[in-house]
Amino acid sequence: MAEYLSQTYENATIPLEGSQYVRCTFKNCAFTYQGRAPVLVERCQFDDDCTLSLLDQAGNAVETVTQLNPLRLRKALRRLAQKPLS
Repeated sequence: MAEYLSQTYENATIPLEGSQYVRCTFKNCAFTYQGRAPVLVERCQFDDDCTLSLLDQAGNAVETVTQLNPLRLRKALRRLAQKPLS
């Protein structure tokens, strides 16, 4: 897993696949995640202009969960956001 410590990224596209970001700062960044490898994001700061695109397997997983139970999706995503991805 590639490890990035205390880096600052601005106006960048950040592929999350197989990466570990610790104490990094992200300003106006576009994150992409395909769901093919684990990710760890720990103690990082994000501004309001960052975005996340879920592609391929990750996008398919979110679409499937939404179709299975759309009323509980928001609650599940909140719980997921509170845990590091591993």
